[in-house]
Amino acid sequence: MTTGSLCGGGLGASVRSSASVRVAVVVLAAFGCLGETAQGQNLVPNGSFEDYGACPDSPGQISYCTGWSSFSWTPDYFNACNTNNYFDVPYNALGFQEASSGNGYIGLLTYWEQDLNTREYAGAMLDQPLVPGVEVYISFRLSPAGFGWYTPQTFEYTSNRVGLLFLTQPWAGVDPPITNRCALCTETVLTDTLGWVQVSGVYVPDSAYTYIVLGNFFDDDSTDVQVLDASGLYSGSYAFIDDVTVGLSPMAIADGLLRNESSGLSASPNPSTGVVDLTLTSKYASGLEIVDFQGTVVRAYDFHDRRTVARITLEGLPYGVYCIRELIDQSMSSSTRIVHVPQSYFE
Repeated sequence: MTTGSLCGGGLGASVRSSASVRVAVVVLAAFGCLGETAQGQNLVPNGSFEDYGACPDSPGQISYCTGWSSFSWTPDYFNACNTNNYFDVPYNALGFQEASSGNGYIGLLTYWEQDLNTREYAGAMLDQPLVPGVEVYISFRLSPAGFGWYTPQTFEYTSNRVGLLFLTQPWAGVDPPITNRCALCTETVLTDTLGWVQVSGVYVPDSAYTYIVLGNFFDDDSTDVQVLDASGLYSGSYAFIDDVTVGLSPMAIADGLLRNESSGLSASPNPSTGVVDLTLTSKYASGLEIVDFQGTVVRAYDFHDRRTVARITLEGLPYGVYCIRELIDQSMSSSTRIVHVPQSYFE
């Protein structure tokens, strides 16, 4: 998978990062041989926007979404609990979109032609501060919006530069600074309103950031727009956002996992771009299994002779962390973790 991989359609999205990091890998298959999630805790509270204190029924009610608030102007909260159809899911005043997961998502203004550099921002305090120099995996899902049933609320454009930024202090007021930087954001102007685009990458923080904020952090001169609905009443752009994640990156996972998680079976190289050589614990091994983070056997090898070494390949499997199980008479005798990465990961 690549950054900005599309969920439903043929459009890809590139990403921009303000940190000196690899922004190349979307890794969803991160796990341990015992089933724990290697990606670890999502530091974003209520990152899928499911929990709420009250059901939204009017514009600007982002504060109804547990853990989230407005960092500028009036970002909106949408949830299937709504009964007046204005802020319902999937069909609402600003679009038709199923939630990427669950029943809720948020929406915000990303460009406004009538007023220079006007933006809406939604933010939250992270469950714990980022650690300077420790790489994190960041991801969110994005869908262009502003084309719902309520004609006075339709928008003419869709824009790029939508993403996230980390802060040490929350912004206050309606005119926060335009930074022209982001931790992760789209360079491509997204036009597919049918599905969700996943935008992902890795980021090395330079401070102990405690807040995350969503929106467009670039000025109008640095923002590209494209007409999506020429009949739209508002000369601006609007977007839905869902499933925001901040967690350990694959490299941070590998650093921690690969030091102590083998139970005898050894693999090299690790991380690997494809071919892996294994030293078995028993010459009576009957085979090997490669297992993904959901516990599904994604590849299996049967041995018909005695051996102490074996060669397997991860090619064709999504990038991420897998468990390799050594079998004797179809029962696991030993295991180890292996990290599958693209060649660009080492560049």
